[in-house]
Amino acid sequence: MISIEREELKSALDRLCKVASAKADAGPSHELKFKTKKGGIVVQATNDIKTLNVRYAFSGSSCDCDEEVEFCIPGIPLSQAVSLLVGDNVTFTQSGRSVLIGTDRGGDEQEHSLMGMSPKHWTGRPVFDDDRASFDVPRPILCGVGRYEGFSCHADIALAPITAVFLRVRPDGTLEATSTDQARMSFLDIPMTCRSVTINPPNDSAPASTAPPSKVKRDTEGFTFMLPTTAASVMPSLFGPECDWIAVKANENRATFSHGPLTFDIDNERNVENYPTIRERKIGEPAFSWIVDVAELRRIVNLVATIAMRTLCKIEFDRSGKVVISGVGGVEKGSKSKQTIKPIEVDGDLFADSENIIEVSCADLVEALSVPTADKVAIGLSNPAGAATGSLFVIEQTNEPKWRHVMLRSTEAV
Repeated sequence: MISIEREELKSALDRLCKVASAKADAGPSHELKFKTKKGGIVVQATNDIKTLNVRYAFSGSSCDCDEEVEFCIPGIPLSQAVSLLVGDNVTFTQSGRSVLIGTDRGGDEQEHSLMGMSPKHWTGRPVFDDDRASFDVPRPILCGVGRYEGFSCHADIALAPITAVFLRVRPDGTLEATSTDQARMSFLDIPMTCRSVTINPPNDSAPASTAPPSKVKRDTEGFTFMLPTTAASVMPSLFGPECDWIAVKANENRATFSHGPLTFDIDNERNVENYPTIRERKIGEPAFSWIVDVAELRRIVNLVATIAMRTLCKIEFDRSGKVVISGVGGVEKGSKSKQTIKPIEVDGDLFADSENIIEVSCADLVEALSVPTADKVAIGLSNPAGAATGSLFVIEQTNEPKWRHVMLRSTEAV
């Protein structure tokens, strides 16, 4: 029999079930694997395609085990049962594939059991021991990556790796995040935020000259890996506000994130070296940028979106000193909305030889404006030399964290 402190078990199961599947026919992803190990108890969960794995290690006064056991239990039913049980500790007694679940306040007349798969058929991830890079990152920063970058990733899994956020950690601790779906690009820069940064070459035993050129370049700039949007979205639920720093280990194939007894293990998106080098492209600084109030900008864009959410909205920087945002209905062209906002301050000169107008996806603009955490943002147009797409619309949050979002001119809603 094993015993686990009930409140900690509830908290652990809540996190594990963020990854485990609720579908009864999902096989291993529907089940949690329990195993006693070195005087403690380790519980593991995996997702449907086994790319996300979570493990929680109970130890010390939170658990007690008098024998070596290993069993599987459906995760969601177990979490529901533990929340309804009464007592300070939850006990598990194994009998074949059936596990009797009780508490230290239960009686002989009470019985609750769950049957799971054979633990021999549940394979988890081995302990991470071949990392190429390791560092610690503040929890708000890491959990914020999904907010600032995830929405710009492509939803079509066939277009991997632009389905994930591209992360770079530089030797000085600077964290950079980049995402794109080809029609828009987001850049997040947080200088010197990571600590205890260690970056090793791909193969310590090989001479530097034999390393592939892409690897040599990567090492001089820092270490890069991909954070899938599924992992980014679940990160805040796994690592709550009680976490301060999250320890990260990564190589070209996988990464682990850990704090205290919880470890989150993810598979890296393949073909990272083929990720578009959009940071190195000459997107250019905006020729001009106007500072506007975020709340008011959101209000008028959302108002236009009531008409044009499924089509385009036109953004015009008027020479009289106002921004005009307008749109027409996708079906009923007679439906239209035209709104204006006065900038708080202006910087740079409007284009003299071209229209200071751009059309972008209205839905994309609404989504982008939900991201900034500052009260003000700079908006403007960039016209990089030789750009086949013409002008680019730029939204920039200049205070920490520094975030820039770039939208290409659209000819149809996306």
